[in-house]
Amino acid sequence: MLILSFVFILLILVSIFDFIKIDVGYKILIFIGYAILLSCLAAFRYGDRDYGSYLDIYEQLGTFFSPRDTSDVHGEPGYILLNIFCKSFGLGSIGVFIIMAFTSVGLSLNFFRKNTKYFFVALLIYFSHVFILRDMLQIRSGLAASISLYSLVYVQRRQIFKFGLIICLAISFHYAAAIMCLIYIIYPFTVGKPKRILYLICSGYILGILISATVLTFFFTEVWVVPGVSLYINDSEYFKPLGLLNPVLVKSLVFFLLVYYFKDELATKNELFEVFLLSAGLSIFWLAAFNQFALFAGRLATFFSNSELILIPSLFYTRLNKPALWGVIIIYCIIMFIPKFEVFDELNFYFLTP
Repeated sequence: MLILSFVFILLILVSIFDFIKIDVGYKILIFIGYAILLSCLAAFRYGDRDYGSYLDIYEQLGTFFSPRDTSDVHGEPGYILLNIFCKSFGLGSIGVFIIMAFTSVGLSLNFFRKNTKYFFVALLIYFSHVFILRDMLQIRSGLAASISLYSLVYVQRRQIFKFGLIICLAISFHYAAAIMCLIYIIYPFTVGKPKRILYLICSGYILGILISATVLTFFFTEVWVVPGVSLYINDSEYFKPLGLLNPVLVKSLVFFLLVYYFKDELATKNELFEVFLLSAGLSIFWLAAFNQFALFAGRLATFFSNSELILIPSLFYTRLNKPALWGVIIIYCIIMFIPKFEVFDELNFYFLTP
């Protein structure tokens, strides 16, 4: 899709603003402008397979004034409630997409702005890596992931009540957000002991070798039957191996090791650094351990890998050559963006339709 490619190219150019002297107010205005642009792209798209499923959910639901049974409707309580709200007040299905898009994109970009000085670089990585597949297509997962970002603050502060409230809100849009509880549980064991995160990653690779597709099939059909997971066991599109050398896993490991190497320097730049490092490590662990089940590995790891969008730009705080690092990140973003072309054929936008 030409419009998405144009936005990507423009983002590459805009990322330069992180390295030149420009009034902060102007940078914030440009950043807000991009937030609105991406929100509109996500809100007004149609034509993909997921879009049809979301329309079906909307049509199955009633209103506050004329309720229907929701027990057979696929979707979490928060998402169902949002649909009922929009239907009750005449906002239509497009109202659901607009609210989801602006909330999801807005929350993510606000978190980047607050947690890294290089937020245009973070925005570029976000767009090339997760925006199209998550915030444009898998909108329930996208919003849940954006909400769960804010729980990381309370992992570091050990405020379980506030952490729990945020995760419960995220879960109300996608149950997979519950996986974030692992960070809260594991974090005390890695504070001041980052080497333990390396051990965690190594254990993920070992599990990835030991856990076969047969073991996963048996587990999710005989031991623990979760409808949202077991449903995909017989679908070759989703239940397929990623492999331990898949590009996303290799990329995550390389960047993690680079950040780990500069950990002492980077820890002084962000009070949440240790939480972000653990989150990134858990993402690698999960992708490696369950690499035989693409959907289960990828859908859950994305909640952990959010921290990469902060950690990768943080490398500009180090003694690494900035122009060279910027070039490497641009190449990385291009590599991550190009495979999205196969999705573009399905996409269209209401504002481009005659």
